Amino acid sequence: MTRPPCKDRKREGGTVMVLVAGTAITLMLLAALAIDVGFVWAGRTQGQGAVDGAAMAAAANLISGTGEFVTFEAARVAGKQVAQNNISVRDLQLQLNDADFRAGNWDPETGVFTQSGVLTDPDLVTAIRVELRQDGSDNPPPPLFLANALDLGGVPRDPEDQSAPTQAPTITVRNQAIAYLGFPGDFGERELELPIAIDAGELSSDSDGCGVDYCESIIPAPNACSLDNPQGGDTPGNVTCLAFNTSINHNACWTSLNGDSVDVLTLRNRIRGQGNPDPLQAGDSVDVAQVGFPAVLHSDFAEQELRDAFYGINDPFWVSVGPQAEDRYLGVAEDSWVVRLPVIENQDTDFCSGTARVLGAVCFEIREVTAFPDPFSIKGRFLCPTSPDPIIRARFQEYCSIFPTDDDAEALNAGPGGCNFGLRASRAVLVQ
Repeated sequence: MTRPPCKDRKREGGTVMVLVAGTAITLMLLAALAIDVGFVWAGRTQGQGAVDGAAMAAAANLISGTGEFVTFEAARVAGKQVAQNNISVRDLQLQLNDADFRAGNWDPETGVFTQSGVLTDPDLVTAIRVELRQDGSDNPPPPLFLANALDLGGVPRDPEDQSAPTQAPTITVRNQAIAYLGFPGDFGERELELPIAIDAGELSSDSDGCGVDYCESIIPAPNACSLDNPQGGDTPGNVTCLAFNTSINHNACWTSLNGDSVDVLTLRNRIRGQGNPDPLQAGDSVDVAQVGFPAVLHSDFAEQELRDAFYGINDPFWVSVGPQAEDRYLGVAEDSWVVRLPVIENQDTDFCSGTARVLGAVCFEIREVTAFPDPFSIKGRFLCPTSPDPIIRARFQEYCSIFPTDDDAEALNAGPGGCNFGLRASRAVLVQ
């Protein structure tokens, strides 16, 4: 076996060295690129966590607790504080400024956010969009090892002097989140307090609407009637009569508040148990029915049960428990019971027959209840947080606002997803 000439061996050795050097450089570049990608990915991940939290905090503070006002400044303050609790990949607090917040309306059906130019109407402000930028303005961009090492992509520090030293190359990282507050769409046990469902078609000018003009539609009182025993401040025709029938004035149905059939025993149990036995969500179907249930004893009628509960009379159960209504209007008897009732899809065709979808909830103040031997009637008024009537606003704030007055109580109207019938959700959700 003959050995290659020495000259050839030297040539082979040089080739190997070049290959080794090239491979080493390539590996170093790939490692540097991996580091850069890691920094960018970490920056994006950390930024998204910060902007998600900021959007949730901002949305939770977007509407006053009473539901009357848009509190955009409070929302921005809350969002900024949450963002500052997060650290960027450069180990610095993340910052947001006022321009990073946009309040507007979120359409759950189309998934479209529309920025609002007017922030005085809480019915038109249901969401907030927050954008966080890591671009060198408020927050530094992620570090780039490879680009800096190779001096790639830099721009002159002085735009008018192209010979000036260049800035370090950067990659802008942008994060965005939209949080939706909206109107309550999920209800825990006993949050809907009576087995009475309100027809949505009677609470809006659009019979198939989603409460788009609820507060306007209840002034004057729909299906107006007068109290038999008016108190101070009451005027003729200032309350609504709930009508459980197929007449043109129909506006309410009896309901089991779940899939159980509607009968006298079920209704009595719901009244005594103070509402829905199971959690409900907007879109769920519940059984509904009109008046006229068979009963052996008059005391079994739902109408009488409701009257006895209102005044705390007749039935030993309610005599023991006491009246559910209060004397709020300086009269001689109980005259106010504020309850949350489910709102169901338009009943102009079905007239409370079979099942109906729940669309949301409404606050209703019952003022009078009459039952056998007198004609059955429930008289009261729908409550709105922006009502021109200070008494109605006061009742809403006391019983129907976003947060309970008792610090130890659990907030009602938890998550959004329902239609706008005056109540606001107390918990925001991320929608984008």
